[in-house]
Amino acid sequence: MARAIVHVGLPKTGSTSLQVFLMTHRDALAAQGFVYMPPRMSLHSQIEYAFIACNEVGEIVPDHIEAGIRNIQSVDDQRALTARFESELSAKLAEAPDATFLISCEQLGAYLRRPRQRAALDKWLRARFTSVVYLVFVRDMADFMLSVYSEAVKRGFTGNLDHFVAHASEIPMAKTAEDWATEFPGRVIVRMKPRSGASIYNVYADLVGMDISGLSLPKPHNRGFNAWEARAMRLVNLMFGPAEKRSKTARYWVLQARRVVRLFFGMGPKLKLSESQAALIQTRYPRDVRQIVDRLQFEGPMDFRDPDRGTATVANLADAPQSDSRGKSGRKSKATSL
Repeated sequence: MARAIVHVGLPKTGSTSLQVFLMTHRDALAAQGFVYMPPRMSLHSQIEYAFIACNEVGEIVPDHIEAGIRNIQSVDDQRALTARFESELSAKLAEAPDATFLISCEQLGAYLRRPRQRAALDKWLRARFTSVVYLVFVRDMADFMLSVYSEAVKRGFTGNLDHFVAHASEIPMAKTAEDWATEFPGRVIVRMKPRSGASIYNVYADLVGMDISGLSLPKPHNRGFNAWEARAMRLVNLMFGPAEKRSKTARYWVLQARRVVRLFFGMGPKLKLSESQAALIQTRYPRDVRQIVDRLQFEGPMDFRDPDRGTATVANLADAPQSDSRGKSGRKSKATSL
C-alpha cells in the first residue's frame, strides 16, 4: 500500500515555490518512487485535500473568497469540485501501489483549525495510505505578518499596514505547529522556513529522502510587495473592489495593473513594522516559534533521529507505529523508509 508525506503548507512559508518544484520535476521524482498529483482546482496548491477534509465533516470551506469565486452554496457543491481529483487519485493509487505520494496544500493549516477537521483528513488519508506523516514549515510571526499583509493587498485589501496589524487575526504559527504535532504524535516534523527561498528545496529533499542533484531549482514564487507597491495596489483595489466580487474582466485589469506597478515601483523600500506594530504582534502572539520548533524536533514523539545525521527525518517516521488523532497506536508501516 502506498505512503503519503503531507506538507501542511502554512501561509507564506515557501509553499508555492515548493509546489512549483514538485510539479516541474514530476517525471524525475517518479523515477525515484515519488508521485505528485497535479491539482485540478488550483494552479499550484493541492487545495482538494483541504476541501475533502471539510467535506468529511459536512462543512463549507472557511474562506469566503474561495467559496465566492467557486460559487459554493453547499457541501454537495464542494464534493462536486473534488470528485475528479479523487477519481484520479484512486486510479494513480491502483497504478502505483508502492509509491510515496507527495502532498502539498497550503490551505490545510489555514482551513483546518479544529481537531475534528484535522482528524477527518487523517482518517480519509489513512484509509488510502499505509502510513501518513506530516511536514510543517513555520516562520517568525513578525515576518509572517508583513508577508500576509502583502498577500491581503493582492486579494483586494485597501487598508494600510497599521490598520492591518491592529485588526488582523492571522493563523498563529507556534500554536498551529503544536496542534498538529499533539494530535498526531510521532507523525509530524516541524521546521523553520529557510531564510533563503531557494534553500527550501534542499531542506525538503533531505527530509523526504529524495535526490534533487541535477534538477533545476525554480526561483521563489509569490514575491511580496514592497512599501511602494503595496500603496499603489491599495489604490487599484479601491477602484476594482474586493477580489471575490470582481468580474473576469476586472480581474484581468487588476493583473495588468499589478504588472505596471511592479515595473515602476518594484525597486521601492521593503515593508517594515514600526516599533508599536512589532510590540502589538508580540503581545498578541507571545509564543516564540523557534522554541516550539526546537521542542517539537527533539523531544517526546518527535525524537526520531537518523543515526548518521542526528536529525529527525520524514523517512524515520515511517518506521514508527502510526497513531490516530487520540494518540492510540494503529497499524505499523511495513516500509523501512519513505
